[in-house]
Amino acid sequence: MNYKFAIRNSKFTIASVAVIAVVISAGSEGMAQDEYLGRGQAQSSGAAPTAEGEAGAGELGTPTADVTGAPVLSVLPSVTVSETYDTNVLLVAGQQKDDYVTRITPQVSAELKGRLMSGSFQAGLTGAWYVRNPDLNYIGANGGLNLNLDNVVNRVVPRLKIQLSDFVTYTPQPPAFLNPEARAGGQSDIFARGIQVARADSIQNTSAISGSYTLLPRVSMNARYAYSFMKFFNKFATPDAGTFVDTTSQSANIGVQTAVTRQDNFNVSYTYSLSSFGQGTGGVGSFTSHSGTLTWSHQFTRTLSGSLAGGATAAVPDSGPTSLNYTGGATLTWVQGKIPFSFNFSRAITPSYYVAATALISDTVSLSAGYPLTPRLSASGSANYGQSSSSFTGTSLDFYSVGGTIGLSYVLIPGINANLIYNYNHFKQDFEGANSEFDRHVATLAISAVWR
Repeated sequence: MNYKFAIRNSKFTIASVAVIAVVISAGSEGMAQDEYLGRGQAQSSGAAPTAEGEAGAGELGTPTADVTGAPVLSVLPSVTVSETYDTNVLLVAGQQKDDYVTRITPQVSAELKGRLMSGSFQAGLTGAWYVRNPDLNYIGANGGLNLNLDNVVNRVVPRLKIQLSDFVTYTPQPPAFLNPEARAGGQSDIFARGIQVARADSIQNTSAISGSYTLLPRVSMNARYAYSFMKFFNKFATPDAGTFVDTTSQSANIGVQTAVTRQDNFNVSYTYSLSSFGQGTGGVGSFTSHSGTLTWSHQFTRTLSGSLAGGATAAVPDSGPTSLNYTGGATLTWVQGKIPFSFNFSRAITPSYYVAATALISDTVSLSAGYPLTPRLSASGSANYGQSSSSFTGTSLDFYSVGGTIGLSYVLIPGINANLIYNYNHFKQDFEGANSEFDRHVATLAISAVWR
């Protein structure tokens, strides 16, 4: 088999920097930077940003394989250099320290398009240096992989589709929320639903396999299995209450999807999950959940799409009574040329990985939008809200967070962008009557370059 190999380095061009797809390793402020940088550069290049629900087959965001011609492998390197002022680098209420941070983030992304297989791969590092607290200097890492195996399995089972994905990050500052690009790229938000943990080295990983089988021309059966974990190592700050909780979660989903019309799809699904914890303060050792969901998705126009989901989830602890909660979500995506807008609401049972080991009934809302002001200057913004409460009796635990990001991106020369970003977050938690809360302000000036 012959391969065509291309490193896109003939000249600088503006494109979605690879940082946005998987880099959350720079922490919460890094998340805000990446969220803005990626969207701004995508607009500058004239390419419409990826919208939720437009990532291709399944939830993986994997490019569809070419059916003819030799396989083509493309490699896209990029780098971002930033200066940040952060009012709370330890991410706790009682030990606030502000600092100036220099970051260098090299990234590389690769895309393979072939007759039998297609996919994408991203990997990068983040080096951070602190002026007032040099003991906090760190090097973070991230990686992501998406594979579309449809054409391979179709040779054996013609109506079967299979996709694989894996996302991993190593960072001392896990973000409280996913940015829109990470969400659209298929990353799980199980560990990013508005809970800001204190500063500690951590690794989190989510691996998934999903597939579908066409039963009838308009009916298909879908299935997905995901394995996620989050582990903590060196602790740089003491939580205001409780502790860090190593967490592992597995989920299996099966459902039937029907295309009622060209614009409407209905999906009925069942999901089983198992979450287990390391040593934590209070709470449970593990719990399972069973949920049933009905989802309706609709293509309103060529540029506007949305979905609405509703159902119920029963959470069963290893000891104690079962908790029953309504769950669901809603999305709305509009992309008109270079003007994107997205809305996402989610209500789900998720594991608590901070303060205490328990099941949380978690609500999150996110908004994001962008607008080109001039051919060289673009603006974007996003807002997030999260609220989570213990689903089991015997543990009183609540999290609350709200925040937003605004930014400007300016094309200095083809291939190099200057970005100015401001991020604000307010976090609050209550554990067994002990309250703590803090504000965090992060201002960043960044220069990004990409070779294509």
